[in-house]
Amino acid sequence: MPREGRTWSDLDVAAMNYISQLREISGTPALRKMADETGIKFNRISDLLKQKNGTPTLQEFTSLCLLFGERPSRVLERVMRTVEQAGVQVEDMVSSEPDWLAMAAKHGDIDAEQEAYEELP
Repeated sequence: MPREGRTWSDLDVAAMNYISQLREISGTPALRKMADETGIKFNRISDLLKQKNGTPTLQEFTSLCLLFGERPSRVLERVMRTVEQAGVQVEDMVSSEPDWLAMAAKHGDIDAEQEAYEELP
């Protein structure tokens, strides 16, 4: 039975639009070269840039950002601002209490009440 890919959110679309812009700025490297350098399959990169099939995974997003010399956390901040400027509240894209947060708090893996995160070096 065929499986459907995840639905693209405004955030997913904005992230891949930003990656596409980075690709253009860097001289539009060939997809095969991008595949070789990131380890992401050629067809998958093509699908991501066309925004079809499943949404980008965290690993794919990270690899593509790093390929173009960008820190993924900074790209995500820029993309979130872009989406919010378009009138979409990023916080509204997730439930008020994500399941992972409740699970992590139950197991003591993270401080679920922590509101401020330190910047990584």
